[in-house]
Amino acid sequence: MIGFSDGTDGSGEYLYSLPENINFNINKNPIYTGILWQPNIGSMINYLIPTNGSIIEQDDWSIVNYIIPYSSNTYRIISSSISLSGFTSLSKNHFGHSKSICISL
Repeated sequence: MIGFSDGTDGSGEYLYSLPENINFNINKNPIYTGILWQPNIGSMINYLIPTNGSIIEQDDWSIVNYIIPYSSNTYRIISSSISLSGFTSLSKNHFGHSKSICISL
């Protein structure tokens, strides 16, 4: 579980790190550093790792989330929300860290 309370939004998509000495098996879960959903949604299927959990903030919430490995030990979190009609990565504009937020995956 990750919790933030009135942090800094930063810019761009957020990257999260795995704990020390833990890495993705990139043969099973390949790395993707490109633009999401390019060239189409179907092309992303091999990169999405489903999660079981939720993201909650004051004005929004998500119960459908995925992890996409960005390197052997960093990843992006992709989520839906009640205010979007699709999926996007966590960033300043989507579950920004300047609000109180709880991520449980």
